[in-house]
Amino acid sequence: MQFVGSHRRGSAARSDILAALWPNLDGARARNRLHHTLHLIRKAIEALPDKVALVGMEGEAVALGSGVAVDVADFLRHLDCDGEDSERLAALLAAIDLYKGDLAADWTGDHTIESRRVALRRKYLAALAEAAALCRNSEDFEQAIVLLQRRVQADPTDSEAHVEYAQALFDAGRCDAAVDHCRRARLMLADADHATSAQPLDDLLKSLQQKANRIGAQGAPAAPM
Repeated sequence: MQFVGSHRRGSAARSDILAALWPNLDGARARNRLHHTLHLIRKAIEALPDKVALVGMEGEAVALGSGVAVDVADFLRHLDCDGEDSERLAALLAAIDLYKGDLAADWTGDHTIESRRVALRRKYLAALAEAAALCRNSEDFEQAIVLLQRRVQADPTDSEAHVEYAQALFDAGRCDAAVDHCRRARLMLADADHATSAQPLDDLLKSLQQKANRIGAQGAPAAPM
């Protein structure tokens, strides 16, 4: 069910399912195992008060029933929505809200599921970045900060995410918070594995400090915290 549900439109080719779930069985035995599994699912459903056709064969594919809603399919559908900036942002926010964590996080050792998990996670991170950029373009810096904070939390090693988060803080007038985040992120990234990725933060930190000094020299009030 998780495998089929992770695919767009809730349908997966039978050959893909056999290769993913029973890679060590020959064709006939793997097909028998699939049909037996579907039989067990249908039998379990019969015991429920509200019988719903959860899954079944459609030609050479296994598909979820028409009455079954899958958040992965809705997530991808929202990402496919296009339009004006406001419409695109609404669709991205709807997709982001649906993402509650990695796909089938407790299912390990399967390359196919792992590749789907990674692909969906990348789409989620890209949606956060695009939505934050749209918010910054419309000067909704607080919403951009919320989105970029989620992006940083989802991938703490992404120096670009840290840079954009700090820049959004500065744009919102939170100069001290922006500088502080740059420093903390730089320390976190400046280890053996991420030494080169700390450079953009070094550059931004210098830029933010220069801007903060110019604001102070002009007698501007302290930035709100």
